[in-house]
Amino acid sequence: MTRADLTKAPTDVAAMFDGVAKRYDLTNDVLAMGQTRRWRKAVVAAVAPLPGEQILDLAAGTGTSSLPFAEAGAEVFPT
Repeated sequence: MTRADLTKAPTDVAAMFDGVAKRYDLTNDVLAMGQTRRWRKAVVAAVAPLPGEQILDLAAGTGTSSLPFAEAGAEVFPT
């Protein structure tokens, strides 16, 4: 395993992230053994979003956490 450092070219780092982007959510779900889906359901239940509410989703990534709020009718601002 190599250690992370700041000497990598930004284009190389971007290319690495581009390479995993297509399967990121699937890989995350498999590695977490489905825990992320359960976690998202628990968060939506705890927040109990109402139609028209505004929700700021910080570090939204691929948007998988934003989607359930939007499906409940909330206006979501993913960042």
